[in-house]
Amino acid sequence: MKARDVLFAWFVWTVVSTSASAQDKGSSKPARIKQLLTEHCHRCHGADGANEGGLNFLLDRRRLVASGLVVPGEPKKSKLYQRIEAGEMPADGESLPAKEQDLVRTWIAEGAAELNPTRSRPTFISTDEVIATMRVDLDKITPRHRRFYRYFTLTHLHNAGLSSDELQSYRHAISKLVNSLSWGREIVVPEPIDPDRTVLRIDLRSYKWTDNGAWDLIIAADPYAVRYRGKDADYCYEATGTKVPHVRGDWFVAAAARPPLYHETLGIPATALELDLTQAMLKGLGRQEI
Repeated sequence: MKARDVLFAWFVWTVVSTSASAQDKGSSKPARIKQLLTEHCHRCHGADGANEGGLNFLLDRRRLVASGLVVPGEPKKSKLYQRIEAGEMPADGESLPAKEQDLVRTWIAEGAAELNPTRSRPTFISTDEVIATMRVDLDKITPRHRRFYRYFTLTHLHNAGLSSDELQSYRHAISKLVNSLSWGREIVVPEPIDPDRTVLRIDLRSYKWTDNGAWDLIIAADPYAVRYRGKDADYCYEATGTKVPHVRGDWFVAAAARPPLYHETLGIPATALELDLTQAMLKGLGRQEI
């Protein structure tokens, strides 16, 4: 090999290796930031739906920026960095070492690169698909029991791009709320029926909602209640015996967790006199007082 060929080969290798090294260095910083947040913060802010402080999107760069927690290029204006620098995060442990704080500051100052570069957009799930999923589920149930089944949907949140941590927080919230509104003796968790776990099934009997009209109260208050057309929709209406067999899970959590719907669903009297009379009646029947 001639000297000039050796020199050219050395030059190409130097340029390629330097470029690769710089690329690796640049791409490793977001990975290190994600690892840092996972190790120190994710347990309380996102893991398995944990939502302390409403920060269950801590590993989602897009949401961090949209919420103002991270201002690309401006560490001092970023609430995430402010809290880390002040020693407020992690809340239940020691402050992050200066080296890790500097890593977060540099990441934000350089534009806050994407933490999940390979993350793909969620596959859009249409309303027709949701209704078809409910029909398939109802087909598996004995006909005489179908009228007791209802559904909560999170599909629109999935379509909007919410992270898996955020969706899990909503699943937990729905479960806690239906059980707090239950007259049953056992905790019964709503069951996802689709691969993306965006449609959750409940059995009214599990919560003693068959005689108190709880579901009718819920759909009467639902501003998103829509009656759809089509064979699958007609089947679901007929099988469940209700005008609206499904409601948006996020609306349910927001509306049914407070009065008036919370009180109406539980049948809590509106006045102190009515409450006293109800308690006296329950006592006379040998049942537990409110």
